[in-house]
Amino acid sequence: MIGIHPIHRRLAALTFKSDIQPLSEAEQIELFQCLKVNAQIVYQLDKYKALSFFAHEVGDMNWQMDLCEKIEAIENRMK
Repeated sequence: MIGIHPIHRRLAALTFKSDIQPLSEAEQIELFQCLKVNAQIVYQLDKYKALSFFAHEVGDMNWQMDLCEKIEAIENRMK
């Protein structure tokens, strides 16, 4: 199952609304805030996945497992 984070749902709602009518100033601010949170999620996932690959390459399985737990925690919040 593909998880959808609540931020992504709100981004979708605001995007579809903007296709129908202009967003209010508050909605524009909310859209920007959602984009910032989305960027943080992507950055964290990419960072942990890159570090996990590095941990695998150097053979540090404890570190890799710790990183995989962090990845899983982020991904579980998207369900």
